[in-house]
Amino acid sequence: MKTMLIAAGSEIITEELARVFQSTYQVYTCSRGDDALQILREIRPDVLIINLSLPHITGLEILQQTDYTPPAILAMTSYLSDHITQEAQAAGVKALIRLPCTMKHIVTSIGKIILIPN
Repeated sequence: MKTMLIAAGSEIITEELARVFQSTYQVYTCSRGDDALQILREIRPDVLIINLSLPHITGLEILQQTDYTPPAILAMTSYLSDHITQEAQAAGVKALIRLPCTMKHIVTSIGKIILIPN
């Protein structure tokens, strides 16, 4: 089974995304950047959903520090600028969305960068 790491920073978003994808992926979750970096290095997930504003280590720092870049990365941020967009893309982010947004928008955005079996 493919794996997914959700480091959304919000328990509500994390739980809902885990519920949506648990039938298709083995889902790992965390809420802190240092935990996300450790899981990313150990599990090497196929899909990463990450908030760029995680505590302890930011999502962008995680992507810049790891030696593994998942094939599909969706990043979320409440502060979006050209600089952040460029850094995120350079770090391998395939989709970058601005928070707040609806759960439907997050799921639709991740669906555009991964193939979800019917």
